[in-house]
Amino acid sequence: MNQELIQEAKSMLNTSEKWNAFLDLTYQKDNIRNQWLTKLKDELGNTFLNNYFSNYWDFKINGGFSIQWFLKEFGENSISLWLENENFSLYAPSNFNIEEIYKLIKSANFLPLVNCFERSNSISNGGYIITDKGNFSFGTPYDTNFELDRLAWFAGNETENFISQISEKVNKFRLNEEVTNLLKELNQLTKNQL
Repeated sequence: MNQELIQEAKSMLNTSEKWNAFLDLTYQKDNIRNQWLTKLKDELGNTFLNNYFSNYWDFKINGGFSIQWFLKEFGENSISLWLENENFSLYAPSNFNIEEIYKLIKSANFLPLVNCFERSNSISNGGYIITDKGNFSFGTPYDTNFELDRLAWFAGNETENFISQISEKVNKFRLNEEVTNLLKELNQLTKNQL
């Protein structure tokens, strides 16, 4: 926080009552954020159940702000898409050969799968094969570089716009037969045998 903003805040909080009200509100930040995120998760669940049904894909809404889209054929414990906090990722659990996945996604054959990401802030970070961080736009200075606390307001107040952006990202995979088949192939080729 720059000094000018701090001075402005101090002048607004010029009584003990205003300061205490500010503190009380600050203590509720996580509860407010979580209510906005819950609203988004509920409406996102309805959207994917009713508007974006797919014979091959399913999804699961987890605790916190974590949503997974996976191929039904391979189940939840497979290479899948995740929206966790502000990050949209292609993720592989530990029962997959991560090194082989990294090698394959760099090949021309799997390029369409990689190209479904608008950008990749990281490739090859443990089980997070490709991650696109904070890449949402609402006409603010934080566009394409959001963190969860700032993004939460839009989850609760511009819910439809947010769902539209999430759906666009996910449906590049789910509604594209070529990409769905590449993800099937990646799951088949890289799962460790027990």
